[in-house]
Formats: sequence, structure tokens, C-alpha cells
Amino acid sequence: MKVLFVINDLGCGGAQKSLVSLLNSIEFQEKDSVDLLVLDQTNKFFDEIPERIRILNCPEEIRAMFMQISSIIKSDLRIVTKVKGIISKSLLKLDIKNNDDNVQKIWRSWRLLIPEMDRSYDLAVSYVDGFANYYVIDKVKTKRKILWVHNEYEKLSYNPQYDMAYFLKAEKIITISESCVDSLKRTFPEMAEKIKMLPNLSSKDLIWKQSDVGMPDEYENRHNIIVSIGRLSFQKGFDMAIKAATILKDKKIDFCWFIIGEGELHDTLSGQISMGGLENHVRLLGNRKNPYPYIRYSTIFVQPSRYEGKSIVLDEAKILLKPIITTNYTTVYDSITDGVTGSIVKFNETNLAEAIMRLLSDKKLQNRYCEALKNEPSSVNVEPYLDLFRINK
Repeated sequence: MKVLFVINDLGCGGAQKSLVSLLNSIEFQEKDSVDLLVLDQTNKFFDEIPERIRILNCPEEIRAMFMQISSIIKSDLRIVTKVKGIISKSLLKLDIKNNDDNVQKIWRSWRLLIPEMDRSYDLAVSYVDGFANYYVIDKVKTKRKILWVHNEYEKLSYNPQYDMAYFLKAEKIITISESCVDSLKRTFPEMAEKIKMLPNLSSKDLIWKQSDVGMPDEYENRHNIIVSIGRLSFQKGFDMAIKAATILKDKKIDFCWFIIGEGELHDTLSGQISMGGLENHVRLLGNRKNPYPYIRYSTIFVQPSRYEGKSIVLDEAKILLKPIITTNYTTVYDSITDGVTGSIVKFNETNLAEAIMRLLSDKKLQNRYCEALKNEPSSVNVEPYLDLFRINK
């Protein structure tokens, strides 16, 4: 088979980690040709992609799409003249990483510049929603096209009518939890037969191996270490988490909360930390290529999200047997049993702060959560993926 996987970027997100686990778990035959195209190559976390997978160079038209207008004009890309002639400056200023509807608007114009792939495939898989889905449908010559949606569709700001035209051309639309399936079916009832659920993949052996490099330097001489991981975006709820940290500080709790990730709210959250005098209690660490030691050596893991598809970082914290506190977003109940494998709280700073204070002070509760997590299934099962892809079947 000739197979192509496409993803928006290879940063630290759940879809990216799931794809890495998948590519490391599937045993491709020698006669198979497997390519990977990463559209935004700003974060080149390619080290864990198996050598068997050929990583494709990204066309300069796509590289330009992820650049600011000023950077494009100053660059030596040959498409500068075309860009200035076809796409308005107002459109180029849209923040492609902050608004799903903007992603659609930008693709609508940029697709005129982006060339079709010069090779054909038996199967093309877009592993995340947005640009990757649109690229696979518009620019890849293949017999079969499979698209992914990694969130509850109704919580995103995509224009469903725009996506409908793309979903109609796909063989299957895959999402990552039953709640996400229901959300897609409510939005696209005509697509019900195409929609299928496959959970994200997390490799227990790989995660434990990567965590076994010692305690992070940032943790030295720290007590009651809290860690959270995610894009610094509205979805992840770190603005509310910092408000909870203010309550903990006012209660004289000795703690340090490390937040791993980057995103459009970095400056806003930094300002919020500064305004609250939380510099010694809350630290934005940026992206970490290997976040697993940070989870393993923390005291508790906190996920303050407003919504998720099915959080892979929560699955990773479960694999590493961390006491967990998470907010009550819709799909969290697919991952956590409240009071058994973690604490689920309402999305507000008071409830979150109270839950953190209780868990930090109750070692027996921490141990009970950890013991319960030992019984959670965490193996990588690629068989449903092979059935979907019809690889080596």
C-alpha cells in the first residue's frame, strides 16, 4: 500500500501524540510506502517518528500560509508576488491558531495557491481537523480519504456548511469518544453512517520509558507540585486555574503549579500571574519535548479544561499513576470515575482550589486514586486502526 498521513503540526497536542503512538505501533510491510506530511513545521518534534516513515518536505505555499504577512514579504519565497496579488492583507492577518472559522476563511483563499501533490496514494489519512482535513480532500490524489475530528464538534467554531462539503468526499469521519460521535451526528445527521469512534492511542511502555530520566530541574526544592499540560488557549481553562492559584496563595498553601504548553494566551496568562503576585507559585514552562518526567514527579495532575474531545494527556497522567483533578467538561466521564480514579469538579476557581487543597493534604486519597489507576486498561490496541485502514489485512 501507498499511505499518506497528514497532520497540522507535530507539537505537544493529543492528536500529535496519538499519531506518534500509532506510527510506532503499526508493523508496516517492506512493500508498503508510508509518508507523513506535517503542514506547519515550526515545531519539528520528529525524533520519535520511526525511520521507516518518510517525512515529506512541505511546499513553500503551505509554509507561507503559517507566516505573518510581514514575514512573507521579507522572505525569499518565490510566491511573494502571487500572495500579494491574490490574498488581501486583512485576510492574512487573521489568527489561524485562535479561531476555527478563520482557519476555513484562510483555506478558502490559500487553497488557490497550494499545489496538488505530485504523487498518488491508496489511502490518505488526515489525523486532525482543520487544515489537514481540507488539504487531504483538495490536494491529495488517492482512492480513499479518511478524516479526523479531535473534539466535540459543537464546541468548535467551524462553519458546518463549509465542512459538510469536505465530509461528503470522505470515506470515513473518525472521532475520539462517544460524546464526540454524538456531537458530530447532531451536526451532520446525513453523515451518521460515515462517523466512527476510535480512541486516541497512548503507549504505556513508551510513556514510562520516556519518564525515566530523573526529576526535572525546575522541581528541585519545590513542594506540593501541581502540573498541567495543554495549549495556552481558551479551551484549556488556564485563566481559571490561575484564579484558583490565587485562592491557594491567599490560604497560605505551599505549592508550585507548572503549566506546560504554548499558545495565543501566553502573554495574557503571564500578565495574570504578574498581577496576582504569583511568580513564585505559577510558572509557564512553554513546550517540553518530553513532558512525562514532569507528570511522573509531580504531586498531582490538574486539567482545568472547558471542553475536550477525549484528553490524551489525561490518559498519560493515568498511565503514570498520578492523582488527578479535572473539571466537569462533557467527555471527562469517558476517562475518570469521580471519587475513584480522580476528582471531577465544577468549572470555577473556588471548587478547583478546594479540591486541590483537599487532595494535597490527604495522602490516603492520593494513594487510593493511584491504586485504582493501576487497574485501568492502558495498552495500545491498533487492530481497529488496521481494520479501518485495511493495512496488512
